[in-house]
Amino acid sequence: MKNISKVTTTALDKIRKFREEQRGSIMATAALSLPLLMLSVAVTVQYSMASNAKSKVQQATDSALMAGAIEANKVESLTDILLVEKKLEENAKNFLKAGLGEISNLDYKINKVSFNPLTKLATLKVDFKYPTIMDQITGDENKYHSTEAQVYLSEEKRKPLSMYLVLDKSGSMGWDGRMVALKAAVASLTTKMVLEDPDQEYVRMGAIAYDSRNYWKRVDLNWNPVLVNAYTQALWANGGTNSSDAMNVAYKAMKGNSEEKVHEKKNGGEPTKFILFLTDGANNHSSYDKKTKKHCNNAKNKENVQIYSIAFQAPKSAQELLKNCASSNAHYFEADNAAELIASFDTIGNAAAKALAFSK
Repeated sequence: MKNISKVTTTALDKIRKFREEQRGSIMATAALSLPLLMLSVAVTVQYSMASNAKSKVQQATDSALMAGAIEANKVESLTDILLVEKKLEENAKNFLKAGLGEISNLDYKINKVSFNPLTKLATLKVDFKYPTIMDQITGDENKYHSTEAQVYLSEEKRKPLSMYLVLDKSGSMGWDGRMVALKAAVASLTTKMVLEDPDQEYVRMGAIAYDSRNYWKRVDLNWNPVLVNAYTQALWANGGTNSSDAMNVAYKAMKGNSEEKVHEKKNGGEPTKFILFLTDGANNHSSYDKKTKKHCNNAKNKENVQIYSIAFQAPKSAQELLKNCASSNAHYFEADNAAELIASFDTIGNAAAKALAFSK
């Protein structure tokens, strides 16, 4: 029994000793492996960050070139390579700075900006580096990577516009704040045109206000919408209603190719022509309706003018005249209050803005 107990005790001692040796070996191995594990985690994290930075650089490069292309497209001629490339680079720099400036450790620079006038292809190449631990290990911490974007430019020009307002200033326009509403609506419209054409290169506006004494002065078509607004703000309501002569003035302003020549000299384009016709009451004589319809039809059919008409709290007979003059049902509006009148003018202003849009 004593011998067996001695053998058992010896065996247990050997097992305990083996376990202690193994435990020490594992701890030693873990001690050696921990730095490698931490390095592996750091490399993985930095690789993920570097990949994210690369993705952002590519996105920023694409967006920067598009931003530059918008401005480059405004150059008078795309054959001016140096000017096109200058516009591309200036806007690309600003966009890259805004898009990449907050990414820490990122170093980037524009490598190339080029434009081929034959293919209209613009190219932006951006070099960047985002040093990682692995780059330091491999000695590539100073190595730049590249990303590239390309886009085709197209020579675009704005479609010019000529717009004439034919406005009722008869005595009834002084009722219920109608004249005040009209002034507010015209102010809104002319402000929109100023914003659409701040350099006064594409929009020409004119206005004429009428009562039964034919018409009250006028503002001929010109490059400054502010003049039309000033004219309208000075109106007062008085007299009866005769829209025929005023519509004839607007028609003659659009007649022939006089507006085309003026725009051709200024902006090289052929204008879209609008007439905005407003009344709040019926003409005093049926002959005035007949003449007004004639001038409207001549403007629409002979001069390709788009006529927008607004019945402002107008009776049925006036509504019928305005519907007849309008180029389509979509060009005709009925307004029962100031808000609806201003909304009608805003809709027409939006149509004018759409007509001014860039065209290839």
